[in-house]
Amino acid sequence: MFVNLLVPLIVTPFVLKALGTEAYGLIGIGLMLQSILTFLEAGMSAALSRTFAERTAIRDDVEDRAGMHDLLRTLEHFYLALALAVGLSVVGLSHLIAGYWITDHALSHDMVWQSISLIGLMIAVRFFVSLYGGGLVGLQRQVVLNTTSITLNLVANLGAVMVLFWISSDARAYFGWLAIMGALTAIALRIAVIAAMPAKPRPARFDWNQWRGIRQLSFGIGSLTVTSLAVTQADKLLLSRFLPLRDFSFYSIASNVANFVQLITVPVQTVYYPKMTQLRAKGDATTLLSTYHFASRMVSLVVFPLGFTLAIFSHDVLLLWLRNPEIAQQVDTILTLLVAGTTLLTSLMMMPYAMTLAHADTRITLHSHLVLLLIQIPAVVYFAINYGAEGAAGLWCALFCLYGPLYAWRVNRKYLPSSHLRWLWDCVLRPALPAFAAVMLVQQATVALAVPASFAILYLPLAWASSQSAAWLVAPLPGIRLRAMLRTV
Repeated sequence: MFVNLLVPLIVTPFVLKALGTEAYGLIGIGLMLQSILTFLEAGMSAALSRTFAERTAIRDDVEDRAGMHDLLRTLEHFYLALALAVGLSVVGLSHLIAGYWITDHALSHDMVWQSISLIGLMIAVRFFVSLYGGGLVGLQRQVVLNTTSITLNLVANLGAVMVLFWISSDARAYFGWLAIMGALTAIALRIAVIAAMPAKPRPARFDWNQWRGIRQLSFGIGSLTVTSLAVTQADKLLLSRFLPLRDFSFYSIASNVANFVQLITVPVQTVYYPKMTQLRAKGDATTLLSTYHFASRMVSLVVFPLGFTLAIFSHDVLLLWLRNPEIAQQVDTILTLLVAGTTLLTSLMMMPYAMTLAHADTRITLHSHLVLLLIQIPAVVYFAINYGAEGAAGLWCALFCLYGPLYAWRVNRKYLPSSHLRWLWDCVLRPALPAFAAVMLVQQATVALAVPASFAILYLPLAWASSQSAAWLVAPLPGIRLRAMLRTV
Protein backbone atom coordinates (compact mmCIF):
# COMPACT_ATOMS: atom_id res chain seq x y z
CA MET A 1 0.00 0.00 0.00
CA PHE A 2 2.90 2.35 0.73
CA VAL A 3 4.09 1.90 -2.86
CA ASN A 4 0.60 2.71 -4.11
CA LEU A 5 0.74 6.06 -2.33
CA LEU A 6 4.35 6.87 -3.08
CA VAL A 7 4.40 6.30 -6.85
CA PRO A 8 2.24 9.34 -7.78
CA LEU A 9 4.57 11.56 -5.73
CA ILE A 10 7.66 10.08 -7.41
CA VAL A 11 6.36 10.78 -10.91
CA THR A 12 5.12 14.30 -10.07
CA PRO A 13 8.43 16.07 -10.96
CA PHE A 14 8.43 14.34 -14.36
CA VAL A 15 4.80 15.18 -15.04
CA LEU A 16 5.38 18.78 -13.91
CA LYS A 17 8.37 19.09 -16.22
CA ALA A 18 6.50 17.64 -19.20
CA LEU A 19 3.27 19.62 -18.78
CA GLY A 20 4.50 22.89 -17.29
CA THR A 21 3.19 24.64 -14.20
CA GLU A 22 -0.10 25.90 -15.67
CA ALA A 23 -1.10 22.62 -17.30
CA TYR A 24 -0.21 20.80 -14.08
CA GLY A 25 -2.90 22.90 -12.43
CA LEU A 26 -5.42 20.93 -14.51
CA ILE A 27 -4.37 17.83 -12.57
CA GLY A 28 -5.29 19.66 -9.38
CA ILE A 29 -8.64 20.53 -10.98
CA GLY A 30 -9.13 16.86 -11.91
CA LEU A 31 -8.36 15.60 -8.41
CA MET A 32 -10.70 18.19 -6.94
CA LEU A 33 -13.55 17.26 -9.30
CA GLN A 34 -13.01 13.57 -8.58
CA SER A 35 -13.17 14.19 -4.85
CA ILE A 36 -16.26 16.39 -5.09
CA LEU A 37 -18.21 14.09 -7.40
CA THR A 38 -17.63 11.02 -5.25
CA PHE A 39 -20.44 12.26 -3.00
CA LEU A 40 -22.83 10.94 -5.66
CA GLU A 41 -21.99 7.43 -4.48
CA ALA A 42 -24.17 8.27 -1.47
CA GLY A 43 -22.06 5.98 0.68
CA MET A 44 -22.94 2.84 -1.31
CA SER A 45 -19.42 1.39 -1.43
CA ALA A 46 -18.95 1.98 2.33
CA ALA A 47 -22.35 0.40 3.01
CA LEU A 48 -21.37 -2.58 0.84
CA SER A 49 -18.13 -2.96 2.78
CA ARG A 50 -19.88 -2.86 6.14
CA THR A 51 -22.61 -5.27 5.03
CA PHE A 52 -20.10 -7.79 3.70
CA ALA A 53 -18.13 -7.57 6.95
CA GLU A 54 -21.25 -8.18 9.06
CA ARG A 55 -22.53 -11.08 6.98
CA THR A 56 -19.20 -12.89 6.99
CA ALA A 57 -18.90 -12.43 10.76
CA ILE A 58 -22.31 -13.62 11.93
CA ARG A 59 -23.36 -16.63 9.81
CA ASP A 60 -22.85 -18.40 6.54
CA ASP A 61 -25.91 -19.91 4.84
CA VAL A 62 -27.29 -20.21 1.34
CA GLU A 63 -29.54 -17.18 1.69
CA ASP A 64 -26.71 -14.94 2.86
CA ARG A 65 -24.40 -16.06 0.07
CA ALA A 66 -27.05 -15.39 -2.57
CA GLY A 67 -27.88 -12.06 -0.93
CA MET A 68 -24.26 -10.88 -1.09
CA HIS A 69 -24.12 -11.56 -4.83
CA ASP A 70 -27.52 -9.93 -5.36
CA LEU A 71 -26.41 -6.85 -3.43
CA LEU A 72 -23.29 -6.46 -5.55
CA ARG A 73 -25.28 -6.90 -8.77
CA THR A 74 -27.87 -4.36 -7.61
CA LEU A 75 -25.21 -1.77 -6.81
CA GLU A 76 -23.54 -2.40 -10.18
CA HIS A 77 -26.73 -1.22 -11.88
CA PHE A 78 -26.77 1.93 -9.74
CA TYR A 79 -23.10 2.59 -10.43
CA LEU A 80 -23.54 2.18 -14.18
CA ALA A 81 -26.26 4.83 -14.19
CA LEU A 82 -24.12 7.03 -11.96
CA ALA A 83 -21.02 6.70 -14.15
CA LEU A 84 -22.98 7.57 -17.29
CA ALA A 85 -24.61 10.58 -15.62
CA VAL A 86 -21.34 11.95 -14.25
CA GLY A 87 -19.32 11.34 -17.40
CA LEU A 88 -21.88 12.93 -19.70
CA SER A 89 -22.46 15.86 -17.33
CA VAL A 90 -18.77 16.75 -17.05
CA VAL A 91 -18.32 16.45 -20.83
CA GLY A 92 -21.38 18.62 -21.40
CA LEU A 93 -20.21 21.29 -18.94
CA SER A 94 -16.55 21.23 -19.99
CA HIS A 95 -16.87 24.32 -22.23
CA LEU A 96 -18.44 26.32 -19.41
CA ILE A 97 -15.83 25.18 -16.90
CA ALA A 98 -13.00 26.04 -19.30
CA GLY A 99 -14.46 29.40 -20.26
CA TYR A 100 -15.93 30.77 -17.05
CA TRP A 101 -14.41 28.95 -14.08
CA ILE A 102 -10.74 28.30 -14.96
CA THR A 103 -9.39 31.73 -15.83
CA ASP A 104 -6.14 33.71 -15.94
CA HIS A 105 -3.92 31.29 -17.88
CA ALA A 106 -2.17 31.01 -21.25
CA LEU A 107 -3.52 27.58 -22.23
CA SER A 108 -5.74 27.17 -25.28
CA HIS A 109 -9.47 26.87 -24.70
CA ASP A 110 -9.64 23.64 -26.72
CA MET A 111 -6.92 22.00 -24.65
CA VAL A 112 -8.62 22.94 -21.37
CA TRP A 113 -12.16 21.83 -22.25
CA GLN A 114 -10.99 18.61 -23.84
CA SER A 115 -8.88 17.85 -20.75
CA ILE A 116 -11.93 18.48 -18.55
CA SER A 117 -13.95 16.07 -20.72
CA LEU A 118 -11.33 13.34 -20.29
CA ILE A 119 -11.31 14.03 -16.55
CA GLY A 120 -15.06 13.33 -16.61
CA LEU A 121 -14.45 9.93 -18.21
CA MET A 122 -11.68 9.20 -15.71
CA ILE A 123 -14.00 10.00 -12.80
CA ALA A 124 -16.79 7.82 -14.26
CA VAL A 125 -14.68 4.66 -14.33
CA ARG A 126 -13.23 5.38 -10.88
CA PHE A 127 -16.70 4.87 -9.36
CA PHE A 128 -16.45 1.16 -10.14
CA VAL A 129 -12.96 1.01 -8.64
CA SER A 130 -14.47 2.35 -5.41
CA LEU A 131 -17.35 -0.15 -5.49
CA TYR A 132 -15.24 -3.26 -5.97
CA GLY A 133 -12.56 -2.00 -3.60
CA GLY A 134 -15.22 -1.57 -0.91
CA GLY A 135 -16.36 -5.15 -1.48
CA LEU A 136 -12.83 -6.51 -1.06
CA VAL A 137 -12.34 -4.50 2.14
CA GLY A 138 -15.57 -5.87 3.62
CA LEU A 139 -14.45 -9.39 2.76
CA GLN A 140 -11.08 -8.59 4.40
CA ARG A 141 -9.16 -9.35 1.20
CA GLN A 142 -6.81 -6.41 1.65
CA VAL A 143 -3.84 -8.33 0.26
CA VAL A 144 -5.65 -9.00 -3.01
CA LEU A 145 -6.88 -5.41 -3.16
CA ASN A 146 -3.43 -3.96 -2.48
CA THR A 147 -1.60 -6.28 -4.88
CA THR A 148 -4.00 -5.52 -7.73
CA SER A 149 -4.16 -1.78 -7.15
CA ILE A 150 -0.40 -1.42 -6.64
CA THR A 151 0.41 -3.26 -9.86
CA LEU A 152 -2.04 -1.28 -11.98
CA ASN A 153 -1.16 1.99 -10.22
CA LEU A 154 2.48 1.45 -11.18
CA VAL A 155 1.52 0.80 -14.78
CA ALA A 156 -0.79 3.84 -14.82
CA ASN A 157 1.71 6.33 -13.40
CA LEU A 158 4.85 5.10 -15.10
CA GLY A 159 2.92 4.71 -18.34
CA ALA A 160 1.67 8.30 -18.02
CA VAL A 161 5.25 9.56 -17.82
CA MET A 162 6.19 7.49 -20.90
CA VAL A 163 3.19 8.86 -22.78
CA LEU A 164 4.12 12.45 -21.92
CA PHE A 165 7.79 12.11 -22.90
CA TRP A 166 7.55 9.70 -25.85
CA ILE A 167 4.14 10.35 -27.42
CA SER A 168 2.75 13.75 -26.49
CA SER A 169 3.47 16.28 -23.74
CA ASP A 170 -0.16 17.29 -23.71
CA ALA A 171 -2.53 17.13 -20.76
CA ARG A 172 -5.11 15.40 -22.99
CA ALA A 173 -2.77 12.46 -23.55
CA TYR A 174 -2.15 12.26 -19.79
CA PHE A 175 -5.83 12.18 -18.81
CA GLY A 176 -6.76 9.84 -21.66
CA TRP A 177 -4.19 7.30 -20.50
CA LEU A 178 -5.40 7.50 -16.89
CA ALA A 179 -9.01 6.98 -18.02
CA ILE A 180 -8.00 3.78 -19.84
CA MET A 181 -6.05 2.50 -16.84
CA GLY A 182 -8.95 3.31 -14.53
CA ALA A 183 -11.24 1.11 -16.63
CA LEU A 184 -8.71 -1.75 -16.55
CA THR A 185 -8.37 -1.40 -12.76
CA ALA A 186 -12.16 -1.62 -12.33
CA ILE A 187 -12.28 -4.81 -14.43
CA ALA A 188 -9.43 -6.40 -12.46
CA LEU A 189 -11.02 -5.57 -9.09
CA ARG A 190 -14.39 -6.95 -10.21
CA ILE A 191 -12.75 -10.26 -11.07
CA ALA A 192 -11.00 -10.23 -7.68
CA VAL A 193 -14.13 -9.48 -5.62
CA ILE A 194 -16.20 -12.16 -7.41
CA ALA A 195 -13.44 -14.71 -6.75
CA ALA A 196 -13.26 -13.70 -3.06
CA MET A 197 -17.01 -13.97 -2.40
CA PRO A 198 -18.64 -17.20 -1.19
CA ALA A 199 -19.82 -19.49 -3.98
CA LYS A 200 -23.20 -18.33 -5.24
CA PRO A 201 -25.99 -20.93 -5.10
CA ARG A 202 -27.76 -19.32 -8.08
CA PRO A 203 -27.11 -16.57 -10.64
CA ALA A 204 -26.96 -13.08 -9.15
CA ARG A 205 -29.91 -10.79 -9.85
CA PHE A 206 -31.08 -7.24 -9.30
CA ASP A 207 -32.95 -7.14 -5.97
CA TRP A 208 -34.63 -4.05 -4.54
CA ASN A 209 -34.82 -5.70 -1.13
CA GLN A 210 -31.03 -5.82 -0.93
CA TRP A 211 -30.92 -2.11 -1.65
CA ARG A 212 -33.57 -1.38 0.97
CA GLY A 213 -31.46 -3.27 3.51
CA ILE A 214 -28.54 -0.85 3.16
CA ARG A 215 -30.44 2.27 2.10
CA GLN A 216 -30.53 4.00 5.46
CA LEU A 217 -26.84 3.35 6.17
CA SER A 218 -25.93 4.36 2.63
CA PHE A 219 -27.77 7.66 2.90
CA GLY A 220 -26.22 8.31 6.31
CA ILE A 221 -22.70 7.69 5.04
CA GLY A 222 -23.53 9.60 1.87
CA SER A 223 -24.50 12.64 3.95
CA LEU A 224 -21.17 12.38 5.75
CA THR A 225 -19.39 12.10 2.42
CA VAL A 226 -21.06 15.23 1.08
CA THR A 227 -20.19 17.32 4.11
CA SER A 228 -16.71 15.81 4.42
CA LEU A 229 -15.93 16.64 0.81
CA ALA A 230 -17.29 20.13 1.30
CA VAL A 231 -15.02 20.54 4.32
CA THR A 232 -11.88 19.17 2.62
CA GLN A 233 -12.43 20.52 -0.90
CA ALA A 234 -13.97 23.96 -0.29
CA ASP A 235 -10.55 25.61 -0.24
CA LYS A 236 -9.52 24.01 -3.55
CA LEU A 237 -12.82 24.74 -5.25
CA LEU A 238 -12.73 28.42 -4.33
CA LEU A 239 -9.02 28.84 -4.98
CA SER A 240 -9.43 27.33 -8.46
CA ARG A 241 -11.77 30.23 -9.16
CA PHE A 242 -10.02 33.11 -7.42
CA LEU A 243 -6.36 32.29 -8.06
CA PRO A 244 -4.44 32.29 -11.34
CA LEU A 245 -4.01 28.73 -12.60
CA ARG A 246 -0.26 28.92 -11.92
CA ASP A 247 -0.82 29.81 -8.25
CA PHE A 248 -3.48 27.15 -7.91
CA SER A 249 -0.91 24.68 -9.25
CA PHE A 250 1.40 25.61 -6.35
CA TYR A 251 -1.42 25.00 -3.87
CA SER A 252 -2.22 21.67 -5.56
CA ILE A 253 1.38 20.50 -5.22
CA ALA A 254 1.38 21.26 -1.49
CA SER A 255 -2.06 19.70 -1.06
CA ASN A 256 -0.96 16.47 -2.75
CA VAL A 257 1.96 16.11 -0.35
CA ALA A 258 -0.23 16.94 2.65
CA ASN A 259 -2.78 14.35 1.54
CA PHE A 260 0.00 11.76 1.51
CA VAL A 261 0.24 12.13 5.30
CA GLN A 262 -3.40 11.09 5.59
CA LEU A 263 -3.38 8.47 2.84
CA ILE A 264 -0.42 6.62 4.32
CA THR A 265 -2.61 5.73 7.29
CA VAL A 266 -5.49 4.44 5.15
CA PRO A 267 -4.22 0.82 5.41
CA VAL A 268 -4.69 1.04 9.18
CA GLN A 269 -8.32 2.06 8.77
CA THR A 270 -8.79 -0.49 5.97
CA VAL A 271 -7.67 -3.29 8.29
CA TYR A 272 -9.26 -2.22 11.57
CA TYR A 273 -12.59 -0.70 10.48
CA PRO A 274 -14.01 -4.08 9.29
CA LYS A 275 -12.68 -5.72 12.47
CA MET A 276 -14.34 -3.07 14.62
CA THR A 277 -17.58 -3.53 12.68
CA GLN A 278 -17.48 -7.30 13.25
CA LEU A 279 -16.72 -6.88 16.97
CA ARG A 280 -19.62 -4.46 17.26
CA ALA A 281 -21.91 -6.98 15.48
CA LYS A 282 -20.79 -9.73 17.90
CA GLY A 283 -21.30 -7.50 20.94
CA ASP A 284 -17.67 -7.87 22.08
CA ALA A 285 -17.27 -4.40 23.61
CA THR A 286 -14.03 -5.16 25.47
CA THR A 287 -12.12 -6.30 22.39
CA LEU A 288 -13.67 -3.45 20.37
CA LEU A 289 -12.27 -0.83 22.75
CA SER A 290 -8.82 -2.43 22.92
CA THR A 291 -8.75 -2.59 19.11
CA TYR A 292 -9.77 1.07 18.94
CA HIS A 293 -6.94 2.11 21.27
CA PHE A 294 -4.41 -0.03 19.42
CA ALA A 295 -5.39 1.32 15.99
CA SER A 296 -5.49 4.93 17.25
CA ARG A 297 -1.94 4.71 18.56
CA MET A 298 -0.79 3.01 15.36
CA VAL A 299 -2.16 5.93 13.32
CA SER A 300 -0.27 8.37 15.54
CA LEU A 301 2.96 6.39 15.27
CA VAL A 302 2.70 6.53 11.49
CA VAL A 303 1.45 10.07 10.94
CA PHE A 304 3.39 12.20 13.43
CA PRO A 305 6.98 11.32 12.42
CA LEU A 306 6.19 11.79 8.74
CA GLY A 307 4.03 14.87 9.24
CA PHE A 308 6.53 16.68 11.46
CA THR A 309 9.38 15.87 9.08
CA LEU A 310 7.48 17.25 6.08
CA ALA A 311 6.27 20.34 7.94
CA ILE A 312 9.58 21.35 9.51
CA PHE A 313 11.74 20.52 6.48
CA SER A 314 9.20 21.63 3.86
CA HIS A 315 11.63 23.64 1.73
CA ASP A 316 14.26 20.90 1.77
CA VAL A 317 11.67 18.27 0.83
CA LEU A 318 10.37 20.31 -2.09
CA LEU A 319 13.86 21.14 -3.34
CA LEU A 320 14.95 17.52 -3.20
CA TRP A 321 11.71 16.31 -4.76
CA LEU A 322 11.07 18.82 -7.54
CA ARG A 323 14.62 20.08 -8.18
CA ASN A 324 13.17 23.54 -8.80
CA PRO A 325 14.22 26.32 -6.36
CA GLU A 326 11.54 28.73 -7.61
CA ILE A 327 8.65 26.31 -7.01
CA ALA A 328 10.13 25.22 -3.67
CA GLN A 329 10.24 28.87 -2.56
CA GLN A 330 6.63 29.42 -3.62
CA VAL A 331 5.24 26.25 -2.04
CA ASP A 332 7.17 25.67 1.20
CA THR A 333 5.04 27.84 3.52
CA ILE A 334 1.83 26.47 2.03
CA LEU A 335 3.13 22.93 2.51
CA THR A 336 4.09 23.53 6.15
CA LEU A 337 0.62 24.86 7.00
CA LEU A 338 -1.32 22.18 5.12
CA VAL A 339 0.77 19.33 6.52
CA ALA A 340 0.48 20.64 10.09
CA GLY A 341 -3.31 20.79 9.87
CA THR A 342 -3.61 17.43 8.11
CA THR A 343 -1.29 15.68 10.57
CA LEU A 344 -3.28 16.74 13.62
CA LEU A 345 -6.61 16.14 11.91
CA THR A 346 -5.68 12.60 10.83
CA SER A 347 -4.33 11.56 14.21
CA LEU A 348 -7.42 12.82 16.03
CA MET A 349 -10.19 11.89 13.59
CA MET A 350 -9.39 8.73 11.63
CA MET A 351 -10.14 6.05 14.21
CA PRO A 352 -12.87 7.99 16.05
CA TYR A 353 -14.59 8.28 12.67
CA ALA A 354 -14.18 4.53 12.14
CA MET A 355 -15.70 3.97 15.60
CA THR A 356 -18.82 5.95 14.66
CA LEU A 357 -19.22 3.95 11.44
CA ALA A 358 -18.77 0.67 13.30
CA HIS A 359 -21.79 1.72 15.38
CA ALA A 360 -23.64 2.95 12.24
CA ASP A 361 -23.71 6.40 13.86
CA THR A 362 -23.50 9.33 11.45
CA ARG A 363 -24.94 12.11 13.60
CA ILE A 364 -21.81 13.23 15.41
CA THR A 365 -19.76 13.60 12.24
CA LEU A 366 -22.59 15.17 10.25
CA HIS A 367 -23.34 17.80 12.89
CA SER A 368 -19.65 18.61 13.31
CA HIS A 369 -19.18 19.03 9.55
CA LEU A 370 -22.18 21.33 9.20
CA VAL A 371 -20.96 23.63 11.97
CA LEU A 372 -17.48 23.72 10.48
CA LEU A 373 -18.83 24.55 7.01
CA LEU A 374 -20.74 27.55 8.32
CA ILE A 375 -17.40 28.96 9.46
CA GLN A 376 -15.15 27.65 6.72
CA ILE A 377 -16.85 28.73 3.49
CA PRO A 378 -17.04 32.51 4.14
CA ALA A 379 -13.61 32.42 5.78
CA VAL A 380 -12.03 30.69 2.78
CA VAL A 381 -13.56 33.25 0.41
CA TYR A 382 -12.18 36.11 2.49
CA PHE A 383 -8.69 34.65 2.91
CA ALA A 384 -8.46 33.49 -0.71
CA ILE A 385 -9.30 36.95 -2.05
CA ASN A 386 -7.18 38.92 0.40
CA TYR A 387 -4.24 36.63 1.19
CA GLY A 388 -4.08 34.13 -1.66
CA ALA A 389 -2.84 30.57 -1.35
CA GLU A 390 -0.82 31.10 1.84
CA GLY A 391 -3.78 32.71 3.56
CA ALA A 392 -6.06 29.80 2.63
CA ALA A 393 -3.46 27.32 3.88
CA GLY A 394 -3.13 29.19 7.18
CA LEU A 395 -6.90 29.14 7.60
CA TRP A 396 -6.96 25.36 6.90
CA CYS A 397 -4.32 24.78 9.57
CA ALA A 398 -6.04 26.95 12.19
CA LEU A 399 -9.51 25.48 11.62
CA PHE A 400 -8.46 21.87 11.83
CA CYS A 401 -6.18 22.38 14.81
CA LEU A 402 -9.40 23.36 16.60
CA TYR A 403 -11.81 20.97 14.90
CA GLY A 404 -9.80 17.76 15.33
CA PRO A 405 -9.64 17.83 19.16
CA LEU A 406 -13.30 18.79 19.47
CA TYR A 407 -14.43 15.97 17.19
CA ALA A 408 -12.37 13.34 19.03
CA TRP A 409 -13.75 14.56 22.35
CA ARG A 410 -17.36 14.21 21.15
CA VAL A 411 -16.86 10.66 19.86
CA ASN A 412 -14.92 9.46 22.88
CA ARG A 413 -17.39 10.97 25.30
CA LYS A 414 -20.09 8.78 23.75
CA TYR A 415 -18.24 5.50 23.16
CA LEU A 416 -15.38 5.35 25.66
CA PRO A 417 -16.26 4.17 29.16
CA SER A 418 -12.79 5.32 30.20
CA SER A 419 -11.55 8.91 30.09
CA HIS A 420 -11.13 10.82 26.83
CA LEU A 421 -8.06 12.45 28.35
CA ARG A 422 -6.49 9.03 28.85
CA TRP A 423 -7.08 8.20 25.16
CA LEU A 424 -5.70 11.59 24.14
CA TRP A 425 -2.53 11.05 26.19
CA ASP A 426 -1.90 7.39 25.39
CA CYS A 427 -2.86 7.42 21.71
CA VAL A 428 -1.96 10.93 20.54
CA LEU A 429 0.30 12.98 22.81
CA ARG A 430 2.68 10.20 23.89
CA PRO A 431 3.68 9.45 20.28
CA ALA A 432 3.51 13.09 19.17
CA LEU A 433 5.78 14.78 21.71
CA PRO A 434 8.92 12.62 21.25
CA ALA A 435 8.36 12.58 17.47
CA PHE A 436 8.32 16.39 17.36
CA ALA A 437 11.33 16.70 19.66
CA ALA A 438 13.42 14.33 17.54
CA VAL A 439 12.67 16.20 14.29
CA MET A 440 13.45 19.56 15.91
CA LEU A 441 16.73 18.19 17.23
CA VAL A 442 17.83 17.18 13.74
CA GLN A 443 16.63 20.49 12.29
CA GLN A 444 18.59 22.52 14.89
CA ALA A 445 21.67 20.38 14.25
CA THR A 446 21.52 21.06 10.50
CA VAL A 447 21.23 24.81 11.18
CA ALA A 448 24.03 24.85 13.76
CA LEU A 449 26.37 22.86 11.53
CA ALA A 450 25.33 24.83 8.41
CA VAL A 451 24.62 21.62 6.51
CA PRO A 452 23.92 22.50 2.85
CA ALA A 453 20.57 21.60 1.28
CA SER A 454 22.39 19.29 -1.13
CA PHE A 455 22.74 16.85 1.80
CA ALA A 456 18.95 16.70 2.31
CA ILE A 457 18.88 13.16 0.92
CA LEU A 458 20.87 12.19 4.05
CA TYR A 459 19.40 14.28 6.85
CA LEU A 460 15.72 14.01 5.84
CA PRO A 461 15.65 10.20 6.29
CA LEU A 462 17.63 10.71 9.51
CA ALA A 463 15.02 13.14 10.81
CA TRP A 464 12.14 10.82 9.96
CA ALA A 465 13.86 7.68 11.34
CA SER A 466 14.85 9.50 14.56
CA SER A 467 11.30 10.76 15.00
CA GLN A 468 9.83 7.33 14.32
CA SER A 469 12.22 5.64 16.76
CA ALA A 470 11.64 8.21 19.49
CA ALA A 471 7.86 7.89 19.18
CA TRP A 472 8.09 4.10 19.27
CA LEU A 473 10.38 4.04 22.30
CA VAL A 474 8.07 6.27 24.31
CA ALA A 475 4.73 4.86 23.08
CA PRO A 476 5.25 1.35 21.64
CA LEU A 477 2.41 -0.79 20.39
CA PRO A 478 1.66 -3.69 22.76
CA GLY A 479 3.24 -6.92 21.58
CA ILE A 480 5.36 -5.39 18.81
CA ARG A 481 9.09 -4.90 19.27
CA LEU A 482 11.06 -1.90 18.02
CA ARG A 483 13.53 -4.16 16.22
CA ALA A 484 10.74 -5.77 14.21
CA MET A 485 9.34 -2.38 13.27
CA LEU A 486 12.72 -1.06 12.13
CA ARG A 487 13.13 -4.03 9.81
CA THR A 488 9.98 -2.93 7.97
CA VAL A 489 11.12 0.68 7.52
